Amino acid sequence: MNKPIPLLAQDKLTFLLSVVPYLIDRGSVTVSDIARDFGVSPQYVRNIIPFLGSAGVPGDTLTYQHSDLFDIDWDAFEQHDEVVLRNYVGIDDVPRFSGTEAAALLAGLQYLAASPSFAAREDLGALMEKLSRGVDQLPPSVVVSSPTGGPVADIINQAIAESRRVEFRYRDARGTVHSRQVDPWQLYSTDGTWHLNGWCYLRDAVRVFRLDRISDITITHHAILQHSNQSEAYGLLFESASADIVVTLSVTGEGNAAIQDYRPEYPLNEDADAVRRTALIRVANYAGIIRLVCSRPDDIVVIDPPDARAAVARWATDALESYRSQ
Repeated sequence: MNKPIPLLAQDKLTFLLSVVPYLIDRGSVTVSDIARDFGVSPQYVRNIIPFLGSAGVPGDTLTYQHSDLFDIDWDAFEQHDEVVLRNYVGIDDVPRFSGTEAAALLAGLQYLAASPSFAAREDLGALMEKLSRGVDQLPPSVVVSSPTGGPVADIINQAIAESRRVEFRYRDARGTVHSRQVDPWQLYSTDGTWHLNGWCYLRDAVRVFRLDRISDITITHHAILQHSNQSEAYGLLFESASADIVVTLSVTGEGNAAIQDYRPEYPLNEDADAVRRTALIRVANYAGIIRLVCSRPDDIVVIDPPDARAAVARWATDALESYRSQ
C-alpha cells in the first residue's frame, strides 16, 4: 500500500479551504473517509482538524468572539473519530435566494421539466434540488400545471428523436383540411398552445402547425432531410404565406416587441426610438389581430385595412355587451 505523499504548506492551506465546504455538504464524516477522499493519512486529519477551532473572521467587534470562529463537535471527534461542524463562519456570507425567489425559479424549472423537450433532462431535477437547499428560508410550496401537447406531441417527439418525417391531416385557420408531410424540427408551447416547427413538403417551405389542429398523425420511414434555411426557422412562430392578409399597425416600443414573431416590416423608415411606429404584418385571418390588440390595446392600433379595424371594433363591442349583461 502506497503511503500518502507529505503535504507542502500550500497543500495544507488548500486542504483547510477545501475541507470546510466538504464537511458542510456531508454533515457527519469519519476521519477515515476524509483521509480517503483527500488522499492524506487519518493521523494528518486528526492533527489538522483542531486548527479549525482557532480559525474564523473578526466579526463586528473585531475581537474574534466564540461565534466568530469555527467549532466542531469535540465529543464526536475525540470519542468516535467523526468530524461534525457545529458553527461555521464566512462561508455563508454570500447572496442567497429568498424563499420567494427560489419558489419562482422552481416554478419555472417545473414547467420546463414537464415539457416534452426537457422531460429527459436529469440536470433539471438536480438543479431544483440544489435550489431547494440553497435558500435562506424554506421556499413556499409551488405546484405548476404541467404543460402537455398530448399524444400528438409524444409522436412528434419520437419522430424528432428518430430523425424521421411525420404525416398528418391538418386543419388550417380557414377550416380547410390538407394532408401534410413534414420534417419535424422543433416542438414548443406559446401561451399554452403547442406548435410544431418544420419543413412542409406540401408548401415546400418552413411552416408552423398548431398541434390542436393536427389529426391522424403517423411516423413515416422517410428520414428528416437538411434544408438550407433550417437554422433560421428555429423559434419562428409565424411564417407568412402568399394568401396572408397584410395589416398596417401603429405600435409603441412595447407593441413593437410583441409583434416581432410576425416578422414586421417598417415602410416609412421612421426613427426606431419614436414613440410610435408604423408596421406591416401578415396574418392568416383577423383572429390573430384581435388577440394582439386585446393583449396590448394601448400599444397596438390597427390602421388598415378597414375590415381589420371593423373586426377589432366588433370584438370590443361584443365584449362590452357581454360585460353589461352579467
